[in-house]
Amino acid sequence: MQDVDERSPASGFLLSGVAALAAAAALALAARWSHWSWAGIAALHLALIGGVSQLVLGAGQTFAAALLATAPTGRRVLAVQRGLWMVGTALVVLGMSARWPVASLAGGALLATTLGLFAAALRAMQRRSLQRPVWGIRWYYACVVFLAAGGALGLQLARGVPWGHGDLLSAHVTLTVLGWLGTAIVGSLHTFFPTLSGRRLARARLEGPTFMAWTLGVACLATGYLFALGPLAALGLLGLSAGALMLLANVLRTARAPGRPLGLAAKLVLGGQLCLGIGLPLASSLAPLDPSQPFTGGVRGALAALLLAGWVGMTVAGSLLHLLPIAIRRPMAPPPWPLGLPWVRRRMPVVALCGVALLASAQLAGSPPAAVVAKVVLAGCALVIGTALVRVAALRPRQDDARHQPHVVGHQ
Repeated sequence: MQDVDERSPASGFLLSGVAALAAAAALALAARWSHWSWAGIAALHLALIGGVSQLVLGAGQTFAAALLATAPTGRRVLAVQRGLWMVGTALVVLGMSARWPVASLAGGALLATTLGLFAAALRAMQRRSLQRPVWGIRWYYACVVFLAAGGALGLQLARGVPWGHGDLLSAHVTLTVLGWLGTAIVGSLHTFFPTLSGRRLARARLEGPTFMAWTLGVACLATGYLFALGPLAALGLLGLSAGALMLLANVLRTARAPGRPLGLAAKLVLGGQLCLGIGLPLASSLAPLDPSQPFTGGVRGALAALLLAGWVGMTVAGSLLHLLPIAIRRPMAPPPWPLGLPWVRRRMPVVALCGVALLASAQLAGSPPAAVVAKVVLAGCALVIGTALVRVAALRPRQDDARHQPHVVGHQ
């Protein structure tokens, strides 16, 4: 086991990421009331770049330090990374909202600089360490490559550059969502899920094949979209599906191993991987790929429900429930209402999964009333979890905190 300092400076990314997610939610609500045409896409980018991506930057460096058993990145370097990323995010969102390409270019340059600092920090930790984990750090290097490529395509979209060879937007989404965020989530869970469940990873040898299938799948799918190569895009989607199913088998086997009952955070994360394991094979079976028009109609909406609301949403919610108390040095605070109620803790993951399934089914069937019901259910789950996180921040730590330190359970 490798202890993780609960005062890790990378927790600053977590707190600023939560603030960005809250700002994105407020912007999305304002868009509903004010009918701002630009606010929806701006809120989405603020949530993914300013919110979830900051969790990747912070958690990636924290987990890397734990895997390598070395000192984490210095606070000053992390503060510079965080500042550059936040300013870059603001410029990108401003450029998209005001249709000001210069701001988007400047923001993209700052984000690229931060990616370089992130990769350099990982390399510095590797040089300091005597540990040589085979796959753990490679996931984060792959993330950097995918976001750099996806960001370059995004800048072309912001500039309005014509592209007649394929679907530039779908290639950008593939590289940023499945490449950057997806690779980070899938890679981190090989370290993080053992921590959540209190068990060692059941199938550690699957990490290598999962890495190969996932990264090659992202590369093939993005290239197939970019140059309208249908067979290559289909091959990429099959590779991603294989990686998702291997991850799902690994976490399910780990969850079923003897040990303490799974907590709410672990159940939410596990539910998110169920959505991933269903969503990508569903796309493979229902969408014979035409890269010029990928995932049109109901398939696109169903896939978005499973991957964004289900996979990313539930994984981020579970991770925040576990990591936020650690970030504010209150890991043993009493469970906040309403998550302190046993029935809520038992039923919340099931209710969230049912909401995601109903939303995906409504999108496939073209049923607006069912979609409204599903959104109400998911909004209720988000409200409960958000209330719990606010309550965690307001509670005082118990006196026995010092005797209960968080840790990463090894998986080798």
